[in-house]
Amino acid sequence: MYTLLLLSSLLLLLPLSSSEVPKPTSVLQYPQILDHYSYSPEASQTFSQRLYEYNKYWDCSPNGTVGPLFVYTGNEGPIDSFYYNTGFMFEIAPDFGALILFIEHRYYGESLPFGSESFTPEGLRYLSSTQATADFAEVINHYKKTKGITQVTNALTTTRHLHLVL
Repeated sequence: MYTLLLLSSLLLLLPLSSSEVPKPTSVLQYPQILDHYSYSPEASQTFSQRLYEYNKYWDCSPNGTVGPLFVYTGNEGPIDSFYYNTGFMFEIAPDFGALILFIEHRYYGESLPFGSESFTPEGLRYLSSTQATADFAEVINHYKKTKGITQVTNALTTTRHLHLVL
């Protein structure tokens, strides 16, 4: 299983030329929870997390069939860099009728929880892999609920959030 996940994550990085990757059909701002693991009043604050969505291949026919969600979980950089240099998802999405979603990593690109104050010692306290993984899980869960998606493909999944892609 781990070999398959590793292979699929490597395949996601095979680039098409940036001119072959279509522009996103939607650039969205998701109201992301600041702290997924605390119940303090500050924890319930939100920030705008940037999403790139491409839905031209998505099969959501009136007969009730809904194609899967292909998710790219952002790395440490602006999401557009990864979107325009990740071709494999765009190559296989038509065969699956998939909706493609790129989620920007918190504290990178335009997904800054505290704007220009995000990189102060106080602002950086919410920068962690566990918070970022919970962000991705939150967005995936939102898509599953609002779009009727039952299948999600993601090469980067921790056991804590494995239920979202099974």
